Amino acid sequence: MDAPNLEGVPNDGSLRTAHRFSTPLLSILGPALGGAFLIPHPWIGALLWLGLFENLRFAAFALFGTVLAESILRLFQIRDHSAAEGNLKANALLSAVAAAWLTEHSGLAVEAQILVVACTVAATTILATATLRPLLKAGLPPLVVAYCMVSVFLFAIFPHWTLSAMATMQWWPVPETAQQWLITYFRTLGALLFSPTLGIGIIIALAILLWSRLAFLAGTVGWIAGIFTAVQLNQLGVVFYWMPAAYNFFLAGAALGAIFLIPSRISLPLAALGGAATALLAAGFQHLSPYTAIGYLPLASALTIWVALSAVGVTENFLVRRNRTMHLPPETAWQRLDYWSRRSGTGPFLIVPLCGRSRITQGEDGLLSHVGPWRHALDFQPVSAVEPGTYDGMVMAPASGYIERIHDGVSDNPTGICNYADNWGNFVMIRLDQGGWALLAHLQQGSILVGPGARVEVGAFIARVGNSGRSPIPHVHLQCQPTADPSEPTIPFQLANFLSAPDISQPFQHWHSAAMPSQGSLVSPAPANPAVQSLLASAAPGIAVWSIEVEGTVPNILGHQGDTERVTVTLDAAGQHLLRGDRGGMMTVQLSPDAWRVGEVQRNCSALLWLLALAVPSIPYAATPGMKWDDLAPLLASRLRGSLPLFFAPYRSKPFVRVRCHCTAAPDGEGHGLAIVSETSGSLPWLPTRLQCRLDRLCGPASLQADFPHGRITYTLVSFEPGLPFGR
Repeated sequence: MDAPNLEGVPNDGSLRTAHRFSTPLLSILGPALGGAFLIPHPWIGALLWLGLFENLRFAAFALFGTVLAESILRLFQIRDHSAAEGNLKANALLSAVAAAWLTEHSGLAVEAQILVVACTVAATTILATATLRPLLKAGLPPLVVAYCMVSVFLFAIFPHWTLSAMATMQWWPVPETAQQWLITYFRTLGALLFSPTLGIGIIIALAILLWSRLAFLAGTVGWIAGIFTAVQLNQLGVVFYWMPAAYNFFLAGAALGAIFLIPSRISLPLAALGGAATALLAAGFQHLSPYTAIGYLPLASALTIWVALSAVGVTENFLVRRNRTMHLPPETAWQRLDYWSRRSGTGPFLIVPLCGRSRITQGEDGLLSHVGPWRHALDFQPVSAVEPGTYDGMVMAPASGYIERIHDGVSDNPTGICNYADNWGNFVMIRLDQGGWALLAHLQQGSILVGPGARVEVGAFIARVGNSGRSPIPHVHLQCQPTADPSEPTIPFQLANFLSAPDISQPFQHWHSAAMPSQGSLVSPAPANPAVQSLLASAAPGIAVWSIEVEGTVPNILGHQGDTERVTVTLDAAGQHLLRGDRGGMMTVQLSPDAWRVGEVQRNCSALLWLLALAVPSIPYAATPGMKWDDLAPLLASRLRGSLPLFFAPYRSKPFVRVRCHCTAAPDGEGHGLAIVSETSGSLPWLPTRLQCRLDRLCGPASLQADFPHGRITYTLVSFEPGLPFGR
């Protein structure tokens, strides 16, 4: 995992590499200043220091304050939890700069100024440490609120120093031309560091651009919305000195449009709303406390961010999602979450709990009982029963975990009759290894084979189908919930690794990696085909040499094609296969519990690797001739090149390439391998219309043919030399 991937699901190898080669001093100073702008990368944080050194006094006191804060944290063995959310050293650094600005024209001796800075930094570090745990427990980022609180107190008790410092600041008029607005934009960014100059503003903007183009765009949208709100307030007669506080608009827009929330199609409206709300708060602070600095500090943006994140936390809104990977750029975080959520949804992942075929008699948001807080549930009825009252079929554990509780004393009902006094009848509650609890209800009396505390693995037999409790016909009710109370509201889950058919008379040959079947669907577990699973699991590390044959015209995006290409296959510590082309780039393959699955494709990988990702994004172990399945390839569906596809992808409804796969041949004893034919959806000119791939034992992929509208490219494995698992 080497570099952010602009064509597929990315990795954070470049970030780890940057951290690995950071010096101890850089690892302290970089995130300290970067954290003030929500940037955790040490090298980009170091770039911000170049701007801070435009004022040597501020830089010296900032360096002193950061080192002092680090010393305090190490002395008391306090861990600085986050580098991106306004970490402890970021609070200390800003406090040191604020104290340096305040005392510059105070007439104090240098020793006294250093003492003021030291006391300010110590107080800020202690306050930030004291508020860190409660804020994190509440799900709120710490930001630089501790710095704001200490600065407000400091400016209040030394008003003469504050007035003297403000009198020496170089203010600027309200802009009128486009050039003046652009200069104002950059200068306002530097106001957070008490240096509203064009130079430092450009450096801050460049650093944010290097970290994330999405964050820069969202911040700019927030800034524009905030400025528009501020100008409207001025026109209404409200006295609002918005220029020194305008960096708040940018911070709020970047935080809500890209950083703390996963970028999506509504990110830019959220950024604009955040910038406008921050402007209103800053104006209110200036009027409520006109003789303090509270209206110019980043408190308005912090409160806006907190309110927005709290609203997201208490509402079940699927349009916006929290970003839990703050160490990654927003583009990378979006790709990782959005790709896998579109590909397989969010867990827990449960298998069909019945052997054989069954029908979903009531699905999610059903018309009978799966409503309101209990809407996330499925009812499975065996379709092999001769009569509705026939009890046949074993119930399997839908996932691995521990038996939390059972209930096995309720008589089964006659067909068509319900026991309304006992809602769930006989049930088993499983505490899942994935988190949460799974409830299997309406089981047959006396059939439960497990007891509380027992360990069960996925697919283990635990009971028989019954008709107990509020159940008119034999079936199994399955739901997930956040606690072990059977009456607790349900939570979403995905049914994993199952087959479906359009009609009971037709074969079950449509495989689903993970989905939520609708009411009336016919489903069945997808048992592994031993021959297919053995072939896919046998793929060994080594060096593969491929021949390349081009017929007709193929898209230029494939690049120059020689006669051969060498691919090196190794394993990482997690057991993933890493396929590296001799022309650069890498593709990762996971042997998941249910399938052989492509995980990542780097932007600079060879045409062979990304065509492989299109041909076989996944192969179920249950594959048999005739089986079909749909999947998302880890490639962006865009006509654009370079970094633009990743920039626009979060705002598209279908950002990834969808592939339909068809198994045409399975391994047999005569030496035939596994053959897959795939078709891509979409009208992108660089996408092949049809791909054929064959996989053999030991070597894995052995041949690949991609058909384009005006040409064809064929890769054939010439030789494969097994090697060491962790070789380079």
